[in-house]
Amino acid sequence: MIRTLVRISGAVLTAMLLFATTGSAQTFDVSGGYAWLHEDELTVPNGWYAAAGFNLNDSFGIFGQVSQHKKTLNIPPVDVDTTLSIFGAGPRISGNQRAPVTYFAQVMFGGASSKASVKGVSSSDFKDSNFAIQPAAGVDIKAGGKVGARFQVGETFIKSTGDWQKELTFFVGIVVRGG
Repeated sequence: MIRTLVRISGAVLTAMLLFATTGSAQTFDVSGGYAWLHEDELTVPNGWYAAAGFNLNDSFGIFGQVSQHKKTLNIPPVDVDTTLSIFGAGPRISGNQRAPVTYFAQVMFGGASSKASVKGVSSSDFKDSNFAIQPAAGVDIKAGGKVGARFQVGETFIKSTGDWQKELTFFVGIVVRGG
């Protein structure tokens, strides 16, 4: 099923690249800010994100995004540092880039890396990396000129040891557009 989804997404991306009109706006955007993650197993809600995108025409673009969530868990008698990083890239469909409010939907294909270690014990490191998909939707609200605020929500699906793990993530940040 995942292979079929990747193939269909690749075909759609190729078609959009071939038929992108040159008269349309070709803009880029860069965004970063706070990321809140609802995840049951690692309990790492607070984090940050950074994203960059390039719009091939008024409604289609490509983007890349990374987010990281860290927390120290107090499990007596030790403290455990946990980190979850989610990263990837994919296609994005958006509304009018020139409007005061621009909505968008995107799908990120990439990976998720989790790390855990006991404070003060060097041989206690645990690392795991897995495939991840994150469909998301959001809105950019212009605050003036090329700067605005981004509000985004995404559901991350991480393939780990035969099962899919699900996490809900909210992003709030600053977006700068140019081009």
